[in-house]
Amino acid sequence: MTGTGTQADPYIVSTWEDFVTAIGTEQAYVEFPENTIINMNDVIPEGIDEMIYIKCTQFDAKGGEIKNLFFTTGGRFIMDTSVNTSTIIKNLKLINMRADDEGFRLFRNGKMQNCIISGSFGGEEMFDLSSNSFVLEGCSVNAQLQNGTKFTASYWNDDRSLNVKNSIINLSGSVRSDGGTLVLNNSILQGKIPTTLFYTFYNSFIDCIVPANTSLSGGGYTNDKGYINSSKFEEGVTTTNQYIRITNEQLQDVNYLFDIGFPIGVD
Repeated sequence: MTGTGTQADPYIVSTWEDFVTAIGTEQAYVEFPENTIINMNDVIPEGIDEMIYIKCTQFDAKGGEIKNLFFTTGGRFIMDTSVNTSTIIKNLKLINMRADDEGFRLFRNGKMQNCIISGSFGGEEMFDLSSNSFVLEGCSVNAQLQNGTKFTASYWNDDRSLNVKNSIINLSGSVRSDGGTLVLNNSILQGKIPTTLFYTFYNSFIDCIVPANTSLSGGGYTNDKGYINSSKFEEGVTTTNQYIRITNEQLQDVNYLFDIGFPIGVD
């Protein structure tokens, strides 16, 4: 590990051990060298049963990758309240990640920006927002949820939410239906929908199979639209008036989509 951890002279790390040390340092700035790949099958193939603390101010992976990361029971990334500042994690690829408990326990405000997350997640939830809000911006998430795992455990009535901006979220597996608030801003939600989650949307598209007899709530503000693929509704699905229903056929009609203000602004 080189550098002093300041914004002008960040820690430069290329091993798992140095990465854990650096991101666990308060107010530190941390970077990967270009094209870094850490294959956890070569580091800790049996898995990690402890919490990996994120206390740095910023980690920029520069497009680097951590693959085959396996958290066994008790292991997870955690942002705890011992640090008062928010954390930005950007340009990181977490590929083929597996977590038997929640993957991310987030007790402080923070952001993941331009990140890719793929893998399998168990436990109660993938993102546990037990205190504050968290932002996924410009991210791609492809998550298989196991054994009724929630995508997020944030709650609208106490100002906690997972804010998804300019991102694509694809959920599969055994998705637990209940949860809290998912705020979609210029984003796409695909795959299997957590049906009783409350959505707030800003020009976003829900392209999910919606189970039979689901009453899907959600809302935006003036001039903000929630689009939903009604061709994927099973029998008896109802939605609030805030959703603009689009069929598979209409999705092929460029003139119709233009007239209703689609597509949305996902980069």
